[in-house]
Amino acid sequence: MEFERLVNASGPTGGKILSPQSAISPKSIAFIQCVGSRDKRYNEYCCRVGCMATLKQAILVREKLGKEVNIFICMIDMRAFGKGYEEFYRRARDLDVNFISGIPSEVRQDSSRSLYFEVYDKGINKLLEIKTDLLVLANGIEPNIDLEKAGELFHFSRSADGFALEAHPKLRPLECATAGIFLAGACQGPKDIPDTVAQASGAAAKVIDLLASGELN
Repeated sequence: MEFERLVNASGPTGGKILSPQSAISPKSIAFIQCVGSRDKRYNEYCCRVGCMATLKQAILVREKLGKEVNIFICMIDMRAFGKGYEEFYRRARDLDVNFISGIPSEVRQDSSRSLYFEVYDKGINKLLEIKTDLLVLANGIEPNIDLEKAGELFHFSRSADGFALEAHPKLRPLECATAGIFLAGACQGPKDIPDTVAQASGAAAKVIDLLASGELN
């Protein structure tokens, strides 16, 4: 989200991509995926939006800064599962974005204040050292801190990861076991915008059906 703000025309740099440390245009940018996601120490689930958000940002960097900048994406794997997502992934590869099949364990800073890290690339079976001027972390998604209070207030259950629990994942995915409580968006789990809009439309239809029944007990 910080990088989204940085490249926005209304952001602190007027849309210019600048390193926060040196305030100069970076010659190398690295994206690290699954920070706090798919990890037994933090969140075991996928954030669902990290891969596509990073691909979009990498393409944007290439379009803004040109071919001179080196772009690296360190990942466990690429989950381009939606409509048109695979084509978007191929577009990033065609723009000479470097994909590394591995996640670094530690990021260090040298005397010139440049960042560097070591990462083992499973694709080529080599340990690489990457130096970068700007590092972007794809953080995991966690439930809102107020969801616990809402669950206590409205008496709906939550799953082990803290999100609101649906009555049935296949037969009743839009409502809680508690009557009159409907689900839409990331309160149920990590979701992208298309899935959130579709679920919100379905939940609204459920509410209309409930109100159309007349008297509520």
